[in-house]
Amino acid sequence: PNPFCRICVYSQQHTRMGKDLSTEVVMNSGSPNWKDQTFYLELNDIHPITQGIGIQLKSQSFFGESFIGRISIPLNSIPHNVLV
Repeated sequence: PNPFCRICVYSQQHTRMGKDLSTEVVMNSGSPNWKDQTFYLELNDIHPITQGIGIQLKSQSFFGESFIGRISIPLNSIPHNVLV
């Protein structure tokens, strides 16, 4: 597989809000590592109906993208004003 992650902010209706972010594709890896990549989401400026952050794991091939898995992280489960 050639995995990558797509990161998005989603609303209470589970629709995407704003622009998605993506990691680099890790070619030919069953154990990808993105520890050197940093993403910043400006949650202060997001509309009040924002519900959480979604991360999708996908694989890229010559024929397109295929879905591997996903996780949704509710914003109310993330501590405020804490650097993680």
